[in-house]
Amino acid sequence: MSMTTEPGGEGLLGVRAATKVLNLNPSTVTRYLQDHPSLNLGNETRPKVDIAALREHRAENVDPARRGSHAGRLFGEVKAGQPEAAAAPGAKAVLLRARAARETTMAQTVRVDLDVKKKLLVPLAEVEAGVVDAGMVLQNALLDLGSRVAESLSSMDAPGEIAALLETEHRRALQDFHAALTAMSKSLKAEDQSRAAEPT
Repeated sequence: MSMTTEPGGEGLLGVRAATKVLNLNPSTVTRYLQDHPSLNLGNETRPKVDIAALREHRAENVDPARRGSHAGRLFGEVKAGQPEAAAAPGAKAVLLRARAARETTMAQTVRVDLDVKKKLLVPLAEVEAGVVDAGMVLQNALLDLGSRVAESLSSMDAPGEIAALLETEHRRALQDFHAALTAMSKSLKAEDQSRAAEPT
């Protein structure tokens, strides 16, 4: 590997040697030098580059979020006036989808962080406890049903009357259950509002 050393630098390298140092495709470096001829310190047939200068120039002019190999060229490394899609067919659509997914994830993360600061998130243990409490309310309502209708059922012979009584009592039990859940929901909302009002 031929190299011309310059004071204070990593030296001048040919295209192939430079690609090994920078871990890039040869065509990527060649095109970059064509787009930025001032970086070519050799000539057209035997181009040479200062590795430090090339690395610094790419860092300033190539968007890191858009880097990715496609036919030997990085996203964003297109000639002036040339549409990006022409340099990398389909790459722009992929990039836009990736950016949209990233922005959505970031927005969700910010929302979660904000909810944590406002103390709006409910611990899993509290959710599980609420489900158990709701189940107990329904269970008690159904268990009480027998004692409420026992006496009435003992004096009934007609199936229609028995069915009507059971339907009424079932509806009453479910209405009581709904009322209990509504009360629990209002209580939880009041707690959330109280937490949100607390200084973060």
